[in-house]
Amino acid sequence: MAPQALDKQVESVTAESAAFIANNLGVVNMYPPPGSSPLLVPPQVPPRNLPPKDKKFVGRLAELRTIHKLLNTGVEIGVTQEAAAHGYGGVGKTSVAIEYAWKYLDDYPGGAFFLSCETDVLVGQIAGLAAHLGLPEAETPEQTAARVQAWLAAGPAALVILDNVPGPEKWRDPDWSRYVPGGNCRRLITTRQPHLPGLTMISIERLPRDKGIDLLAEYRKDAKQSNHKGIVGDIVDWFDGWAVGLVVVGVYMQNYPKLTWSRYADSLGKKGLGTVRETLNSVGGVPNYDKRVDLAFDDLFQSLPAHAHRTLEYSALLPPDTVLQSWLNWLLASDGRINLPSRPGLEDNPSAAVLSDFLPGLLRPLAESDGVLTLHRVLRESVWERLAAQPARLQQRAVRGSPDPAHG
Repeated sequence: MAPQALDKQVESVTAESAAFIANNLGVVNMYPPPGSSPLLVPPQVPPRNLPPKDKKFVGRLAELRTIHKLLNTGVEIGVTQEAAAHGYGGVGKTSVAIEYAWKYLDDYPGGAFFLSCETDVLVGQIAGLAAHLGLPEAETPEQTAARVQAWLAAGPAALVILDNVPGPEKWRDPDWSRYVPGGNCRRLITTRQPHLPGLTMISIERLPRDKGIDLLAEYRKDAKQSNHKGIVGDIVDWFDGWAVGLVVVGVYMQNYPKLTWSRYADSLGKKGLGTVRETLNSVGGVPNYDKRVDLAFDDLFQSLPAHAHRTLEYSALLPPDTVLQSWLNWLLASDGRINLPSRPGLEDNPSAAVLSDFLPGLLRPLAESDGVLTLHRVLRESVWERLAAQPARLQQRAVRGSPDPAHG
């Protein structure tokens, strides 16, 4: 789209939009009389407050197309188009959302904005968008947030990213979402939760082996050389395609250009998460990810109910890539210390409810293997560390973790 056309689209507001804003604000005339100068000028066209574009982003084309289709198909006046990208910590949800905003920026002449939802209130962040939109501040943050909300709802197509929505309770809380723009402003949500009420959920999965190699090659080109691809692919497999872990490795290998991929893979095989921690200590933080990578699953452990904790522990004790779901069901049903959730139709398959509700993408069916599950490898290491720190508990799980052959 030509800059002149884009400027015109940003500035154009219909009479209906002006009436909508006037009815919903009653605070200030945001549309000066014809011939007068606007109060403020947006500093960028389209207006935006996006994090920097990640030049090393790879893959995810299908997910990006799906998001765009959901946000721009069947648009109706008065109906907010929204979708949610979900996945476990560090899989790349936020990166996908940011890449989407930059890739399709010209389709949102009303602006593209990023809001962090790891806070009890959003009013301050929303009010802060006024400066990006060229809107004057009102007397209070609430009034300014209402002004921003009405402007984005009634103006040309806009996008707001709501990053890391904690869960259904927060999403349904009218006080928390009071000033979140809707209407002509599309909403792209990221969350670790597999379900949010009223939203179409898009699963962000681990990177496949070839895309993981591509990501590492963004940091060191020799990752794709034929004599290295096998061992680099093994590193990708060790991380189970976990994007944030691969970024840490990529930065580290870039910092040490003479270190061979095989030497790093050997260290990873010998020390496991110890190598990951040492790597992280060397490179520091990861862009757009505010947690320590080695502690990325801590929030998951803390949020899981008892029966989901047991599911993880039993899965970690069973042989890698051969977690028979029938064994898992037997172990859960035999554990007198937990109360299994009741799910209609899944009474004989309690692990299925756990996988759907709490562990999607982390404990998943092994490709082309009926009834066989595989646990995310970094998560397996984390569970083993936790159990090893409590020897009595590990022994208890090991004894209980021997299913009756009749149930296998």
